[in-house]
Amino acid sequence: MVLGFIKKNNQMWISAATIQQVYDLMQIDFIYKEVLYKYFPAKSIREEFNQELVLYLFEHPERIIEVWNKKEFKYYYMGLIKNQVMSNSSAWHLNFRKPQ
Repeated sequence: MVLGFIKKNNQMWISAATIQQVYDLMQIDFIYKEVLYKYFPAKSIREEFNQELVLYLFEHPERIIEVWNKKEFKYYYMGLIKNQVMSNSSAWHLNFRKPQ
């Protein structure tokens, strides 16, 4: 499956169907869940992190399309999780780990 953009008003948009396909795959393919289990054994924290991750992914649709079409999405996803968890400036760190 090749993903692409919809051109509308001279802007490039990722389609809702494309977003749904990527999201569905992330929810049913065990490899995506396995990486999250490694870093977050507690279900509540894992779900919070997953929501942050989904937000981040869909704020960068061009990158999703690029890595998906190169068949590198799983590697990108795994690297993104590691980077978000280890970074002191990631959205995850700023919203959940940083002491108030």
